Order: sequence, then C-alpha cells, then structure tokens
Amino acid sequence: MMHDCFSEEEKAIHDIAMAFVRRKANKKAIAKKYVDAYPREENPVSIFMAGSPGAGKTEIARQLLFQLDGSALHIDNDELRGEFEAYNGANSHLFQAPATRLVEAIHDRALKRKVSFILDSTLSDFDKAKQNIERSLNKERHVEILFVYQNPEKAWEFVMAREKLEGRRVPPEIFVTQFISSQVVVNELKSYFGQSIKMGVLVKNLDGSAKLYHSNVNNIDQYIHTKYNTAAINTVVGLG
Repeated sequence: MMHDCFSEEEKAIHDIAMAFVRRKANKKAIAKKYVDAYPREENPVSIFMAGSPGAGKTEIARQLLFQLDGSALHIDNDELRGEFEAYNGANSHLFQAPATRLVEAIHDRALKRKVSFILDSTLSDFDKAKQNIERSLNKERHVEILFVYQNPEKAWEFVMAREKLEGRRVPPEIFVTQFISSQVVVNELKSYFGQSIKMGVLVKNLDGSAKLYHSNVNNIDQYIHTKYNTAAINTVVGLG
C-alpha cells in the first residue's frame, strides 16, 4: 500500500486526516455543505469522468456544468483535499485516501437526495467504478461515462505544469498506471453494463482544445489511433 512508503512525518499527517474522516459527523457536515445547495430532481443524472491525469477532465467537467446551468454537483477528489488543514498541494499523495472517504460521503448524499452530479476521477479502478455505477442504476438514474483522451506526452506536460502552478503532484508511476488502466476499465465497464449506460469519448488536440467528440460508443479503442504500452509511457515520464 502507498502509505507504507510514507516517512514518519508523512504518516502522521495521513493518519490525522484519516482520523478526521472516520468521524461520521465530519463527513456528514462536509457532504451537506457540498450537496444540499443543489436541487432534487425527478430524473437525476450521474456522469462519470474518465481518463489519465492531465487529460483535462476537470476543464471538460466545468464546461458541462456551465451547459447544465450549474444544476449538477461537481465531485472532485483533488478539490476535496483542500478540506484538510495540512494539505499544501505538494503533499497531495498523503490525502488520496482521506479525500476518497469524502468523495464517498458526498456521493452517498447526492444519491440519497436525487441530485445530479459529475464524478471527476480517472475511473481506473474497475471494481470501485462498477460499484458506483450500479448504485446509480439501482436508483434508476441516467448514467454516462465521458472519457477524455490526451496523448501521454501532452498529458504529462500538463501534470508537470500544474505541479509548478498549484503544487499538486502526481507521481510518475501513478500517471503510468492510470493512463493505461483508465482506458482498459472504461471498455470493461461498457462491456459489462451494455445498453444500461452511455459512453462518450472526447479526443483532445495537442494544445488541449477539444478535437473530436463521439457519443454512444461501445469501445474507445477505435477513436485512439496511437497506442502506448507501459514501456513507452515510462519513457515519457522518465522511468524508462
């Protein structure tokens, strides 16, 4: 597990954050703060972002929110790390698990209150994504996956630029894993759920602007013309 690699000081910071989110009152208060400002809907929508770090998912999510007149909740693990006093951007890896607990609490409340949401993540863990999608389908919500693709060189460049600007760091080995797994997982999810969910893919230009959007796709592979294996992406991030 990642926390096994923490220094003593880092482990202390991580453990304090985990203790904070283990208290139900804290999670409930934060979930209420984020969710309760949004309207209950008769036919709420669940949108799950997907794609590698640096692909520009959050930018696209915010554009979607604008198109929805701000009526949907944006749930973002990265933004929730700001709820922890010790978070400074550079130590973002210490707050992955604590922020995930907050994501889960906010997601729970959004489902309970019939609030539409955009869950902004890489969607690189099949079991967790499957569980989340099933929960929405069990609530008879419309479910859509939106996969955002940027080539690894440009995505890594964006990750590095963001680290300089915001201090938020993505370790290179995490980037490599999530770049590969996010593509595999969305295809597996669509295959598993079939017509119960919709999937779209947005392929971006090298400058980060939107290039092509494809809706109602069954597999993203045909829209990503250059394939990268783990060795190639390791080279991109300096691990090769």
